[in-house]
Amino acid sequence: MKNYNNKSILNIDNAIFQSLAPKGSFLQHCLICSKWDDENEKSSSLAHYNLRLAISKLLQLIKADEEEHQALIHLLVRKPETITITDLIQGYKSVELALINSFPLSRAKSYSTAVRNFFNSFSAPIESGFNASELAYVNRPVFARDSIT
Repeated sequence: MKNYNNKSILNIDNAIFQSLAPKGSFLQHCLICSKWDDENEKSSSLAHYNLRLAISKLLQLIKADEEEHQALIHLLVRKPETITITDLIQGYKSVELALINSFPLSRAKSYSTAVRNFFNSFSAPIESGFNASELAYVNRPVFARDSIT
């Protein structure tokens, strides 16, 4: 039996995925399309280690009772075809808030960008056939401070 406790990337059997990646959800689709695994070396995943690390770090921060996480939870658990562009934008804002509140600004910015890249690369089209990769999303102004200093 593998020891998953010392890994940075979540194993697909982790309970977090049971609640945030139900069958047919936006997140589950991304996980399947990326061939998600928790391996560092000899990974079969199509997602780079850094993308999987950012997703893993983010998912471990999510708390169902936190108001600022609701838009992100909504994005992750919904069926892709029911997600609107507004849902996607609100989910991305929620990603940024969760990360800013838990990591130094430069790391939060890096993880936020990696999470969006993961969704852009592996998500199914959302409402009206729109692809996440078509959204010209810009980081929140709080990240701009990091580039000045």
